[in-house]
Amino acid sequence: MELTTAAPVLLASYPKSGNTWFRFILFHLYHQRMPETSIELDDFINSKTGERKQVKFKKTHACFTHAASLGIPISGVINIVRHPLDVLQSSLNYALLTGEKPDSIELDTWKRDWIERYVDHLGHPTWRGEPYFSASWAENVTGWLKQDRFPILTLKYEDALVDPNDCVEKIVEFLGLKIDSELIARCVTETNFDRLKEFENAELRKAKEEGKSVGRFSSGARLQMAEQGMRFFNKGKNGSYKQVLPLDLLQKAESAFAPAASAVGYFSSQV
Repeated sequence: MELTTAAPVLLASYPKSGNTWFRFILFHLYHQRMPETSIELDDFINSKTGERKQVKFKKTHACFTHAASLGIPISGVINIVRHPLDVLQSSLNYALLTGEKPDSIELDTWKRDWIERYVDHLGHPTWRGEPYFSASWAENVTGWLKQDRFPILTLKYEDALVDPNDCVEKIVEFLGLKIDSELIARCVTETNFDRLKEFENAELRKAKEEGKSVGRFSSGARLQMAEQGMRFFNKGKNGSYKQVLPLDLLQKAESAFAPAASAVGYFSSQV
């Protein structure tokens, strides 16, 4: 199937799988620069399905079944998948960043309970419904992999870490863009993880100076958690879960996620 030009392309993923990183990549491919603010990034690609203005992209964390049921025009899908236990680790960081932990519960106790609940539901239970409609990690990933309604490019987060040039080249080819190798290399350099951390820190500094939120990385509880060293762009590495999960929970999580994850090549050899 070929892309049509009349409808937006979906950037789809389960939450905490790299969607924001790839939004920066898409912005850079179209503008040959980084966004000046996170607000500019959100204006370029967001999840507002009811928005009437014509846009090139929409982001979604919804499972295929929900996204297809909305009846919105879609020309194609860039689907990002990530190792489910790294997604778990990143989701745990995000839960802390957004203030999910009650002050009354000791941190280690809360973490263990949170991880067990996440594993039991094969993903964050509250992300099944509004506003994400993500279903479980397993349902989200297998649903997009099996669909044949839209042209789709599936990219693994881990492959993008190892060879970002190849990943961006695949995006350029899928979208039919006329972008040379020099601009691709510049996109890769300017959207690497260190640059994204610098972008977030710059927004946090500005928010602190102005005494208010100035974008997505400085909103709500994020300003408070930033004072404790917490960041949205936290680790960004492959295998970070190994330093976070206790052995018993690691084994439980591997057993729970392996059936669906094996379809993407995860758990083929070892955790």
